[in-house]
Amino acid sequence: MQKYFDRFSKVKEFKDSTINYAYANGYIRTMSGRIRGLKKYMEYEDGSIERLATNTVIQGANAEIIKMILCKQRRQLKGTGIKCILQVHDELIFEFPESYDKKQAEKIVEKLMTETYPLSIPVEASVAAGYNWSETKD
Repeated sequence: MQKYFDRFSKVKEFKDSTINYAYANGYIRTMSGRIRGLKKYMEYEDGSIERLATNTVIQGANAEIIKMILCKQRRQLKGTGIKCILQVHDELIFEFPESYDKKQAEKIVEKLMTETYPLSIPVEASVAAGYNWSETKD
């Protein structure tokens, strides 16, 4: 693990500052400000608070971005014939008319996914089109 942190020192800084904040305040905030109380885990010495604090920030950000995309997609895709039909964890499944070129549909969805919540780092999305869900998997 130390080799990883040596190579990615900013990850170590993030993790340490997140954990320190959680211990100091008894809660942690997600990027949109949602609060998760952690006081009940402070008595445990099994690393619970460290895992929960770090996971809440990372997974919370992911969940919040997905929710924002779900809210925005209906307005932004109106009139395109493209619609979101399913969410599976951090994947969104869109349906598009057969008249669309697959690459054209991918570009529209990728733009929605990457530009909905701008961050200081690039937001990346893996987009694949197919006539069924299995065609989109490697």
